[in-house]
Amino acid sequence: MPAVTRNNPKLTLEGAQLVLAAAQARAVEIKIPMDIAIVDDGAHLLAFVRMDGAKLSSVEIAIRKAQGAAIRRLPTAPARTGEEVNEVLSMGLALAPE
Repeated sequence: MPAVTRNNPKLTLEGAQLVLAAAQARAVEIKIPMDIAIVDDGAHLLAFVRMDGAKLSSVEIAIRKAQGAAIRRLPTAPARTGEEVNEVLSMGLALAPE
């Protein structure tokens, strides 16, 4: 049986920095300082920024959300809406290594 290979594009540091700049621009546009994490397809952190005024408690959340999205091959979504608690996210953060 012949070996099958696929030519998958990889996110480079330069590409991650472009994504990061676009995310920062959007955060400025909506006037919400954010913690922004960019990971590769293996969920390894490539770039991170904590904007002035962003919540310190959101650093780990941003990284874990990016990693989860990469592993699941799904886009990220809001962690919660209004007063609703995302139980799966809460359990995942409780179990995350420090």
